[in-house]
Amino acid sequence: MADASGLPILLDGDTGYGSFDNVRRLVRKLERRGIAGVCIEDKQFPKTNSFIKGEAQPLADMDGFCGKIQAGKDSRTDEPFSIVARERRAGRNGAMGTRFVRLTIRRGTPDGLPRPTITPPVHAYYALVEALRELADEGGWQARHARYAALSEQVRAGLAARGIESVLPQDESSVVLRAFRLPKGVDYPLLHDALKARGFVIYAGQGGLSAELFRISTMGDIHASDIERLLAVFDGVIRGA
Repeated sequence: MADASGLPILLDGDTGYGSFDNVRRLVRKLERRGIAGVCIEDKQFPKTNSFIKGEAQPLADMDGFCGKIQAGKDSRTDEPFSIVARERRAGRNGAMGTRFVRLTIRRGTPDGLPRPTITPPVHAYYALVEALRELADEGGWQARHARYAALSEQVRAGLAARGIESVLPQDESSVVLRAFRLPKGVDYPLLHDALKARGFVIYAGQGGLSAELFRISTMGDIHASDIERLLAVFDGVIRGA
């Protein structure tokens, strides 16, 4: 792969294949092959497949694991070579139960700037650039805020005319997400499903409030004509209640 591509390659180095010496030898051989870096996991050697009682498998001693990472780092002759420590114990002890990756060294570019050692999220970069262009075309954040505020007020006024109250007064409400009392005789699942069937998605209240209120967002590519269609759907739901 290294011979066929100029892209940086990060090797899955398992647990380092045993002792400190094996890690040192691995790093030196990878450097000679032009590999960009290696990822080493904090499980005991020989490693057992993670799908076999993964959470119950014993982990390597922390000091020993850190020693392997340090041994690999000390063996480098190519400074940009990356060593990644994959720590499963963080996921076991953390509330989220997730794994995380710590980069010991970040591979650099010729101009000295850091770059990811994994595939860059190019689509996210393009999406951000396009979103900023759209914001500028609309007149900046002030114009965007004013449009959202007008849409939010259109929703509030339209629902108020149909007997559906806003939970908070206008000066205390967000322009992008606003909460309303459920219509009399209509529960949230019924309202949600009726609106979704016609192309609209609303949000339930948090926790126990889901039985009392719903929320409508006016953020995104939404316009006054969309709000008019939304209010027309509410008319049908209220008549059927």
